[in-house]
Amino acid sequence: MLLELHERANNGITVTLWYDAISKETLISLADITSELELQTYPVPAHRALEAFYHPYCFAPFPHIPKRERERETVNV
Repeated sequence: MLLELHERANNGITVTLWYDAISKETLISLADITSELELQTYPVPAHRALEAFYHPYCFAPFPHIPKRERERETVNV
């Protein structure tokens, strides 16, 4: 059972902090409409959950490449 502990949204980024009562895991959900990042959910250490909530990209298991840089990489020369 997932329990929402906290959520914030700012400049197109929504971050939600979750606690899974069954697995005892702390999770972050991250959605970034500015870079078209789909909703990603990943575990974070419980003792760093608040830090992960305020700095989710530091804990994300995937690279964050801003949309404008991705567009530069895909331009045909």
